[in-house]
Amino acid sequence: MSKQKSTTLTKELPESPRRPEGTCPAQTGPSLTGDPREPNKLNLLANPYIRRLLRWRGFQFAIQLPNVLVYLLVIVTGFYGTQTSTQNFATVVTWIIWWAAIVFTFVFVGRLWCLMCPFSAMAEWLQRFSLWAVRKESFGLNWKWPLKLRNLYLATAMFLLLTWVDNRYGLVGSPLYTAYFVLVILAAAIVVALLFERRTFCRYVCPIGGLIGTYALFASAELRVADRQICRGHKEKNCLLGSGTVGYGCPVRAYPGDIDSNYSCTLCTECIKTCPKNNIALNVRPFGHDLVNLNEKRLGLDMSILAVVLLGLPTYQTIIMITPWEGWMQAIQQFTGLSSQIVFSLVFLVSTLAIPVGLFLGTTFVTRLLAHGHDVTHRRLFINFAYAFVPIGLMMHLAHNVKHLLGEGQTIIPVLSDPFGWGWNLFGTSKLQLSSLFSTDVLTAMQFGLLLLGQGFAVYVSYRIGHRLFGGRGKAFLRGLAPILVLAITWSVFNLWVLSQPLMERH
Repeated sequence: MSKQKSTTLTKELPESPRRPEGTCPAQTGPSLTGDPREPNKLNLLANPYIRRLLRWRGFQFAIQLPNVLVYLLVIVTGFYGTQTSTQNFATVVTWIIWWAAIVFTFVFVGRLWCLMCPFSAMAEWLQRFSLWAVRKESFGLNWKWPLKLRNLYLATAMFLLLTWVDNRYGLVGSPLYTAYFVLVILAAAIVVALLFERRTFCRYVCPIGGLIGTYALFASAELRVADRQICRGHKEKNCLLGSGTVGYGCPVRAYPGDIDSNYSCTLCTECIKTCPKNNIALNVRPFGHDLVNLNEKRLGLDMSILAVVLLGLPTYQTIIMITPWEGWMQAIQQFTGLSSQIVFSLVFLVSTLAIPVGLFLGTTFVTRLLAHGHDVTHRRLFINFAYAFVPIGLMMHLAHNVKHLLGEGQTIIPVLSDPFGWGWNLFGTSKLQLSSLFSTDVLTAMQFGLLLLGQGFAVYVSYRIGHRLFGGRGKAFLRGLAPILVLAITWSVFNLWVLSQPLMERH
């Protein structure tokens, strides 16, 4: 056990450069709008009951424990229950309920899942050797994550690998493989927690952490400081270093006084507990706020590549379910003479990485040519405009999942009565055969509506980014913006076509 005190694990500020901020009048407590310069935000922590709940030391444990129990049951039912996926608790809960529903939380609360994640919970309990109380000693080596890996490339690779394994070996259709998947993620989280400081796994390794952080930029909620001037005048930085028995320092080493996006904050609520000035705000805000208020000093190529990959992945995940897909794969296999395994892997890499990144590189290259007269590098265009496509990827992800959640979610009701598929009837619902609450036409209309919403946001975000990069509304601005809008509209039209195709059986 490390004798190093938890409050002195890391005494430097986060790696990202601090951006210049304006000042605002000091406040004696939380205001309804947080920062007076942003009156379109509502600070939920101005409500004393909400603030008292989130300052409660056991709050996160109370949120995490039910999920831990659920995923322990997922492991047990996956190993010992029936291997019919639609009758096993492991596959129904993990892939029809959790994976379909979690994306909707990104839209409204951003990284809410990170607050309640069972994998980080068990790893952190072991690392801290405590369920919720603050301990001065930590259990582990507390190494620092290597500087060269302090980016999202590893997390992006992990997410691509997870998607490849799912599609290649059928995780979603196998309770046994689902149980192994949960164990692998849990083991990875625990190993990283025992070797490295704080929530290193969540920030740099977790296969869905980067996805959540990217989509959280669209969310209608944020955790920020109410008044940055108060932070500047407070030298102790309890939010980063912890505060006695009150709370730990930020698990992902994000300094609240310097946070300007939802990318890294895992909503663990530790800073709400440790801030002696009550200067933390949990704001409700307009959708897409971070996307149109990007701070270029914080943007990296790793983040933008992930944003572009997330444009291609939901499209790929949907297109492999339409009826023409198998015919296309057979035609490619016959034409190339390659084995089905090699063809599958090549098509996966081309569809999820080469096509979206290649198209976006080409589009931003044309943008730079057309916007002549503006000294904007190709790299800068790529990094900035990548975020204009986040709403398209997010809404395609939602459209893909809405049919599973609302069309298949009722499967959980009989499975709850017979989680192992052993013929139990715990709640009297195991024999129920429930149909979807919504017709296929209604679900399709929902999907189309989501895609159109994503396209609308993409146009707006593109305009705001273009205005910032090119300035004004002149001809160069319009010429530079045109290729971006053409790609966005073309991708959305293709997504609409994919969703209009008849589907094969899901798995």
